[in-house]
Amino acid sequence: MKRILIVDDEKEIFSFLRRIVENKFGFEAVWAENGLKAVQTLEKSKFDAIIMDVNMPVMDGIETLRIIRRNSEFADLPILMCSSESDRQKIGEIISLKITDYILKPIAIEDAIRKFGKIFQ
Repeated sequence: MKRILIVDDEKEIFSFLRRIVENKFGFEAVWAENGLKAVQTLEKSKFDAIIMDVNMPVMDGIETLRIIRRNSEFADLPILMCSSESDRQKIGEIISLKITDYILKPIAIEDAIRKFGKIFQ
């Protein structure tokens, strides 16, 4: 069974995304409430992909993404960033860090299913 790490400081967003990945794709979803917890979780367990928020306390998604991509073990790990961030410069910075895709919040279920489907074909 594929495992997805969902990194978001809002438990409701995790629950929403978990229902999609578990019900539509049959994957196991694991929650990390910030980037620091995500990095610690990645050090202990193997995941097939990450879905991560940009704006979080403790360690934001951009810093987390930088740390993850510096580790060659995670160089090709699919990462889908989720955010209400609409600043073009910030989105450009996120894309330059080799994300797989970007999804805007509020997340539309059809958009999430389509983008997850592209990652997990």
